[in-house]
Amino acid sequence: MLSDMAPTTTTTTKTIKNETKETANAPSSSSSSEQPPQQQKDVVEVGEQQDDATAIANDKNNSNIPKEPIEYNPRWRGYLFIMMFSFINFISIGNVPETLRRSIFVFSMLFGTVTFIVSILILIQDRTQSKLLLIEQFHYMKKNNGIVEGCTLLFMVVWWLIGVGYITRPAGIAYLTNNIYYSSWFTLFACIYTLNSWSDSKDILSLEEIVSVSLTLKYWWIHFIGALVAFVSCISLEVKLSKDDKSVFSSDSRDNERDTIFGICMGLVSLIVSSFFILIHYDFITIIEEGGWMELWLSLFQILIWTITLSVLTAVDGIAATTSGYNCAIPEFINSNYMMSNNLDLLSNDLKNVINCTIIKNGVAEPCPLQRLLPGSNLYFACWCCMLSALGIALKWKTAKALNFAQAQQQQQQEDAEAADIEREGPDVGYEGPDDGYDDDNDDEN
Repeated sequence: MLSDMAPTTTTTTKTIKNETKETANAPSSSSSSEQPPQQQKDVVEVGEQQDDATAIANDKNNSNIPKEPIEYNPRWRGYLFIMMFSFINFISIGNVPETLRRSIFVFSMLFGTVTFIVSILILIQDRTQSKLLLIEQFHYMKKNNGIVEGCTLLFMVVWWLIGVGYITRPAGIAYLTNNIYYSSWFTLFACIYTLNSWSDSKDILSLEEIVSVSLTLKYWWIHFIGALVAFVSCISLEVKLSKDDKSVFSSDSRDNERDTIFGICMGLVSLIVSSFFILIHYDFITIIEEGGWMELWLSLFQILIWTITLSVLTAVDGIAATTSGYNCAIPEFINSNYMMSNNLDLLSNDLKNVINCTIIKNGVAEPCPLQRLLPGSNLYFACWCCMLSALGIALKWKTAKALNFAQAQQQQQQEDAEAADIEREGPDVGYEGPDDGYDDDNDDEN
């Protein structure tokens, strides 16, 4: 009986112990699941601090990664010059008084306006690197490996070659104010400078490579360009003067026409001579050696004829005395309605005050909306350019001759040194003597 009750008592005791353990563990589990709000807030703050620390660490890692440097256009100075001179050009043309505006006004403004807009867009995209200017889709400097930039600069050069020829032609709008004249030429030079910089960076062809064949070649090119400008300017002046009627103030009209013919002849002679020597320096003509005595004599001849040309064309009242010309075309003035509208009398002293296309009326200077008797032209600078370039050819010829002489002497010394080395080695080096007709092998056998 007692033996039967013993296991039951043991089992009951184990069950009570297990329930006691479960009861003891129950408060701890409930306390862990139901923490106070302050402890939960502390846990959240610790988590946020860990996230912030992780973000800071990531930022440091990203900052250690080297960023790709921004590549700016190295030719930005050239575009800045183009923009600046183009702006001066079309603003100066826009400020021309309405009484002096003619049909060439709008077309003359077009040249500066186009290059100003193009250059300023290029500069803004290059300096800002903004996505608003579609730099990712169309990077001006890198598009098609820079071919787009080269074609744009080539277009600008051709555009301003036409522009300078049109704006600065005789009786052109450039002679109303010096800002128009000089800004036109400076814009062309800025375009050429920028194109040359791009070409040099692409290792295509630069002006330095073109003219560095010899010391005198650069001056022959300058002489050629000056002669071309003088030749074209004299032809335009001749056409202009032949169309204008003889003025009551211009008894020298026929003399001016003779001077233009003289200038045409001098320009043509210089064009032929300079072209001839340019071809010689590039070895297209080989019958004459470059740097020879003929080059010196013809450069001295060019100095002589352009000294005479300067004394004739740049004299007082000459066709190249100034760049802006002088006097007004009186027949056009007489046949216009300007006299009647301003109550001017042909026989009064009003017409005597017509100087350089300005009318002095009641002590006030008023512009005269008429053509000049002798229009302004590029002839003055072209004549001096030819004269100074011919002088430069003569001076550089002497330097080139001395350089060629030094090179010839050095080459002769090298040849003499090689000959002396051969003599020191002697003529018997490697010499086996004459053949006596006997075979050494046969002698040995005998």
